[in-house]
Amino acid sequence: GDGVDGVAFHDLFAALRQPLPGGARLEASLLEAGNDYGADLGRTGRATMASRHGGARLRLEAPLDARTLLRLQLSGGDLSVGSSVTGGMSFAQDQAKQDLGVSVLRLLGPTHRLNGGVGLERTQGWMQGTVSDGYGLVASALDYDAARIGAFVEDTWQPGEAVSLRYGMRVDRSSWSGERSVSPRASLEIRPRDGLTLRGAAGRFVQFPRQEQIFLAAGEPLRRQAADHLIAGIEKSWGAGLRLVVEAYRKDMKDPIGEAVNRSIELPELLTRYDSGRVRGAEVTLEQAAAGSWKWGF
Repeated sequence: GDGVDGVAFHDLFAALRQPLPGGARLEASLLEAGNDYGADLGRTGRATMASRHGGARLRLEAPLDARTLLRLQLSGGDLSVGSSVTGGMSFAQDQAKQDLGVSVLRLLGPTHRLNGGVGLERTQGWMQGTVSDGYGLVASALDYDAARIGAFVEDTWQPGEAVSLRYGMRVDRSSWSGERSVSPRASLEIRPRDGLTLRGAAGRFVQFPRQEQIFLAAGEPLRRQAADHLIAGIEKSWGAGLRLVVEAYRKDMKDPIGEAVNRSIELPELLTRYDSGRVRGAEVTLEQAAAGSWKWGF
């Protein structure tokens, strides 16, 4: 639009994937990105935003024996953002984040596959500026140093070719709020006859407030968000690659945090906490992937 200097951005990415002796695999990646934006708002008003992000990740998969696979992932990155608008909201942010994850997949006989692991995440940084509380601008400053530790275990049980049951649990704890979460999950898949599959799943998923959400709350305490998912589906396939999938789901949410994600920097950004929420939906897919040159889906 009028007065916009333009948006400049760049992304630099590099990756290395290397097979190792003994069936192991190593993958390393690097990312560096930047964004710049500016606009004149008239009457000496101006809006600007600039951000820089860099990160690296290392993944290793190594079989310990014929029935055991070890997975290791290390990642780290940093983020810096500055944003301001004349007479409006402004903020500056620095953030550094490191992740460590270790998991082991173990085949327990012909019917059980056990997967378990632990993860550690640490985020450090600060944010300061002004945020909108719906009536005006208030100052907000945050020094952030939080760690999250989690562990999970999951078993996939296949008593026969027609039945598969997956069940497990995840436990997480945030050092910032001191809150803990226990997240059970289970899914069942039944194939009563050729070409027909019935599926059902239930689980709890938990998110702790992010650094940006805590800053926008301007001192209002935020609790962890939880969502209970229920999913039911049916899949029917015929000859010539024709397949129909129908799936319905419901998500019951507790303490969700609603955010207005703005595309224009001069608009106020508001954060609202709700006591509860519910999402209901359904998806239908019809597709055909037969041998030949053409594939279609709806």
